[in-house]
Amino acid sequence: MLIIKQGAEPGALRWLLPVAALLAAGMLYWFLRSTPPARPIPDGFLEKNKASEYLIFQREGLPGRMAEEVERVVRPRFSSAALCEKPGGRFACVLVESPGPEKYFELDRDLNANQFPFLKENDFAPPPFQVSRSMSTYRSVAKMAMKYDDFRDRMIVLVCPKSEWHDVRITCPELTPTGRVTK
Repeated sequence: MLIIKQGAEPGALRWLLPVAALLAAGMLYWFLRSTPPARPIPDGFLEKNKASEYLIFQREGLPGRMAEEVERVVRPRFSSAALCEKPGGRFACVLVESPGPEKYFELDRDLNANQFPFLKENDFAPPPFQVSRSMSTYRSVAKMAMKYDDFRDRMIVLVCPKSEWHDVRITCPELTPTGRVTK
């Protein structure tokens, strides 16, 4: 409660109105920014996105831990990871920044390049021996981070320039209960 003394100067409270207006405007701005607009989901959107289920590379959760562990090995280069879960198991993809323009892939057992047309379309190649040894290390570290299950899980490791990571479009394959990719 504001108590005004008799005899106070008329301009002494002139600051109160602008401050109250600024406070009200700030509260309105905060409210409008924190309330997302309601938008209807377009017809067929969920079915379309479910059918083309691309792996989402991220830096949080389990994929984030996988990427962090790989980065401990590849410093000062970077890494990212994606993980999808299906009823038959989990499928992981680890992206590692290459020091040059090279693009290599390495697949887990039970997987072959024909199952991933993206690799051929984007000029990924099997790695030479020395690079394969490094990629095997990246895979081992990522597997430990995700608590890889040999029976249910499968992984692919990609090495390419970071500038091309936004082009990586790998769909999450269907897995059998043994982790084998069926599509």
